[in-house]
Amino acid sequence: MKQSVKYLKILVNLLVAVLVIVFLCVVVPRLLGFFMPFVIGWIIAMIANPLVRLLEKRLKIVRKHGSMMIIIAVLAVVILLGYFGISRIVIEAGNLVDNLPEIYENWQKDFEEIGQNLEIVYNRLPKDTQEAIAQITANLSGYLGGLVQTIGEPTVATAGNFVKNVPGTLISIIMCLLSAYFFTAERHEILEGMKKYVSGETLSRVS
Repeated sequence: MKQSVKYLKILVNLLVAVLVIVFLCVVVPRLLGFFMPFVIGWIIAMIANPLVRLLEKRLKIVRKHGSMMIIIAVLAVVILLGYFGISRIVIEAGNLVDNLPEIYENWQKDFEEIGQNLEIVYNRLPKDTQEAIAQITANLSGYLGGLVQTIGEPTVATAGNFVKNVPGTLISIIMCLLSAYFFTAERHEILEGMKKYVSGETLSRVS
């Protein structure tokens, strides 16, 4: 009887472990994806809170006003970083396009040399092997040609999907900023509300 109870406990522990792993790998990522604007808003609020507290204590600025100022400042910094980042990418892409002819010429010389070396080996192979390699090369060339054509021609469906995702992205950004503001401005009220429903021991562990 004791042996069966022991095996039962092991089985239950394994089952719990599997359920926890499934929950962390399947459910948590989906929940995070759904609540991502609020997660990002909470992270921004955690970063902004020390600055808001400083404005509140030193400059006697009302917390709500200080929160608004900090969130606007964070938004401005993000926009500036995004602008400079995109500008840098555009400059580097322009430099790459300017250097492409030289890069292509160097690659062409290297591939010609490799091709000459491979041709020597190819000519020494049996006839059947040569035919098989030629067939594989032809199939690969056709596949790569179709792939390049597909990549090079954006479809109407792709453009439509991009346009469809724009409103959702804008809503996510707005919700992120609003949640960051309220998490910062109403921080004490939120924490007090949590303390009413969550035990002190659980809060300390979360902290």
